[in-house]
Amino acid sequence: MREKILEIIYQDNYQPLTFEGFCEVLQVTSESEKEEVHNILQELENEYVLVKNKKRKYMHLRDANMYIGKINIKAKGFGFISCNDLSSDVYVSKDDINGSLNNDEVLFKLVPSRKKGPSISAKVLKVLSRGIKYIVGEVVKENNKYYLKSDDVLFKTVLEIRNLNGAVPEHKVKVEIFEYISDKKALCDVIEIIGHKNDVGVDVASVASKYGFVQDFSKEVYEEINNLNVDYDYEYKRRRDLTSKLIVTIDGADAKDLDDAVTVEKLPNGNYLLGVYIADVSFYVRENTHLDQAAFERSTSVYLVDRVIPMLPHKLSNDLCSLNPYTEKLIIGCEMEINKDGEVLNSEIFEGYIKTYARLTYEEVNKVLKNNPNTAITDPKIIKLIYDMHELSQILTKQRLLRGSLEFNIPEGKIIVNDQGEVIDIQLRVHDQAERIIEEFMIITNETVAQRIYWLELPFLYRVHDEPNEQKLKKFFLIAKNLGYKVKNKGKKITPLEIQNILEDISEEDQGLHTVLLRMMAKAVYSEKNIGHFGLASKYYTHFTSPIRRYSDLVVHRLIRKYLFEHNIHKDEIERLTKIVIEAAHQTSVRERDAIDCENEVNDMKKAEYMEKYVGEEFEGVISSVTNFGMFVMLPNTVEGLVHVLDMRDDYYIYIEDLMMLIGERTKRKYRIGDKVKVRLLSANKQTREINFNLVYNKNIKKVKKASGQRGKNRHSGWDHEKRRKDRHRSKQKSSS
Repeated sequence: MREKILEIIYQDNYQPLTFEGFCEVLQVTSESEKEEVHNILQELENEYVLVKNKKRKYMHLRDANMYIGKINIKAKGFGFISCNDLSSDVYVSKDDINGSLNNDEVLFKLVPSRKKGPSISAKVLKVLSRGIKYIVGEVVKENNKYYLKSDDVLFKTVLEIRNLNGAVPEHKVKVEIFEYISDKKALCDVIEIIGHKNDVGVDVASVASKYGFVQDFSKEVYEEINNLNVDYDYEYKRRRDLTSKLIVTIDGADAKDLDDAVTVEKLPNGNYLLGVYIADVSFYVRENTHLDQAAFERSTSVYLVDRVIPMLPHKLSNDLCSLNPYTEKLIIGCEMEINKDGEVLNSEIFEGYIKTYARLTYEEVNKVLKNNPNTAITDPKIIKLIYDMHELSQILTKQRLLRGSLEFNIPEGKIIVNDQGEVIDIQLRVHDQAERIIEEFMIITNETVAQRIYWLELPFLYRVHDEPNEQKLKKFFLIAKNLGYKVKNKGKKITPLEIQNILEDISEEDQGLHTVLLRMMAKAVYSEKNIGHFGLASKYYTHFTSPIRRYSDLVVHRLIRKYLFEHNIHKDEIERLTKIVIEAAHQTSVRERDAIDCENEVNDMKKAEYMEKYVGEEFEGVISSVTNFGMFVMLPNTVEGLVHVLDMRDDYYIYIEDLMMLIGERTKRKYRIGDKVKVRLLSANKQTREINFNLVYNKNIKKVKKASGQRGKNRHSGWDHEKRRKDRHRSKQKSSS
């Protein structure tokens, strides 16, 4: 019966029905069936699928102008609600928060604003669930009772500590909230002692702890590693010997966990043989061990400004599994014959062992490709290999762009800290030719492996990226058109290639459009179902190339071993693996999101810390985003801050949502993405991670579009698949962690 009711309400032409109306449509006459319909409608109402209006008719939430979202409350008491059904965040005044706390899931209604500011705002109707169960802060003592002074200054609820578990005042700790007495008071227990509040790096460690990432592993994990007994002689006899091949690793200078090694050979027929050799982590990390459980819980390594929190202990990630130079290492290899059109003609996946010829860095490889005489690479064989790899990567890039793979030009900042954990500089990262070589090789390998397993019709873990919301894309096209870019779509199905054509034309001053589009896209996730990867314009995609730092890749390796090496495809085993894949897809997707949020929060904290000493100073910046509550301005060093609409006192500004533009009611002054502005730093707060600017003046500059195909220095695919977070987030201080 529930399915029938859902089928009715999800029809495009659904008109609100009363209980009696549902019974009539369903042709329900008996009292027992009527009771069943009533109970189901009540369930759907409790689940906020439907809402009952004054006429007792059941409406969709959005038809009642009601939505469900997550609230983000700011220091001044107002907030913003993010909702998947709305194109942008919605402003909430402090009078309309209705007892909600930061990160709560809330039911809200869109209402006209009562005060100066955005024309439409939100009013919280009900808190559906509390968003914070764990929180980090400092232990304080008052009147013989212990409390938590939260690191999150926006969390105003008084937290009384019932169980200290060894903590003392001035300790930074993580607590678990076990009861919300109200929005004003809650009870909690200490579950982790992070360190003294004045310890170096405790600020970063506190953020990591908040997201459930801890540096150390359990005693049981270390015992398992110490008891590993590997018969390498046996493994070398049964595996393919690749030690005589010219195989190299290319990573950041500070990298310790080397997942992948590569080689390229030019074949007599003019094709290329690409060899990609991945650390055989699944050989060491076996199912149903303490080590496996620890890796599963973390699911990913986290790369922060002053440390790496690894998925696997360093004995594995930096030693046994890492493809360190001049030492024999176990691998799973994928060799592909690729023609001059970038097509994979044939491929082979196998177990082997290698001895890398050299450990190369991005910097040195880029010097070779730019004919820099100061490069440390002088071996003619290596130099030829580099040029061959670059040649093949260019072919792969061209082929990928022709099919519509999306390329984003979004500047990235590298935060430099000293030995005391203090930010001393923020520099721009450059995505150069060497980085592109490895990125392209990993993409083609992931595609090849995914396609191979897909046709076996066996359980597998895919990396998928759904098509973007059509309405959101149409909004993006409208914004781009308003900025002077040609949009050829006539209402037909939107393709990645069509989007890429626009991205190709975006000028440097309008680079904020890249961020706008990226935010409108669906998030790439892991799934047992292959729906393809929209951003890469790929029919088959997985994560195979980084098992040291991603649990998803470890699962993929185990499946490959079962199917291709052990040929274990019995019915019972397939059923077991199906359950494992579904569980892994969920866990890895969730923890990946946690890791990204953790990294972003640390970066925001450190950027705010860096800017604190510049309060009152003026900067040139570019409007990177425009919302109903103001506009974000990005400085050349990637520091981004908010100019709140309430601080734009020269006029009353109206937000034009379809164009993402603010326009002055009296002056008709316009602010839109890409406009250059001069701002003054009003405030920077490390604790709240907030940076606020005020406008000094608006500098109107005529927009000049780049020629089609012209590329910025930081141009890269923009997808998390192979952007090599492990290299982008490292600093010199991390090499010892």
